[in-house]
Amino acid sequence: MKPLISVLFLFLIFSCQHENLTTPNQTFNYDQIGIEHNKGLDYVFESLKKQKQDGINPDELKTYLNIVESSSEEYINGSSYNVSAEQKVIIKKGISNKSQAIKNYSTARIKSSDYIYNQILGDTDSLLIDNQRSSIKEILTVVVDQNLELEETLAQLSTIEKNASDKFDESELPVILSVISVAKYSVTYWNENGDKWAQEFGALSTNGRVKQKINWGWVGGTDVASAVSMGIACTPAVAGGPVGWGFATLAIGGAALVGSGGAALVQLL
Repeated sequence: MKPLISVLFLFLIFSCQHENLTTPNQTFNYDQIGIEHNKGLDYVFESLKKQKQDGINPDELKTYLNIVESSSEEYINGSSYNVSAEQKVIIKKGISNKSQAIKNYSTARIKSSDYIYNQILGDTDSLLIDNQRSSIKEILTVVVDQNLELEETLAQLSTIEKNASDKFDESELPVILSVISVAKYSVTYWNENGDKWAQEFGALSTNGRVKQKINWGWVGGTDVASAVSMGIACTPAVAGGPVGWGFATLAIGGAALVGSGGAALVQLL
């Protein structure tokens, strides 16, 4: 994974040195990241559904994962955010990176939060400070906990969010708030749309009964880890300068949607 991450960072640095970008700040509406993430998942779902109807082999997980990647890129291309062509190339590299991580462990179907964290983040973890790492693992633990109702999960994430401003300075906070946004919208999305995906892609029988138990917490956890990886890449310290919020929103949301969309299919097919 290291070469992919290194290439991504070099592209980010090049971009930030040649673009007049806006410095991230706490007045940004972080909900936008989660909103874009969920809209992207709907776009991916419709793309998968159409290609299934067009005759895709329902047993070909790799083919489905490739569609998740390509449709995620299409969604980024169609975005109304003011993002340059060069920046879209960077975002697509990040999406490809996350897609490959999903493919690398898709056959193992391992669902522990530690495995998710380590495999998706790779050496990006070394760029986190201790407080960030601790908070992100706390977020991940909440998201993957299948014993919590949606309201409990959202309440715990809101508590972590409220406490974040006391733990981090202005330069450290954006990563945490971006990840919490993805986490909140992810758990809400899969709570509301999980059965739709399961019905369409094989985990539910025709009478609506579950054929296999789906760990939606693992899917959400993959979202979180993917958001962390791209969130770190979008910080000024790593990117070599300030990054605009349009770019950051699409980069973080895009990486997360390909992570969770792929993780869902790993269990559904």
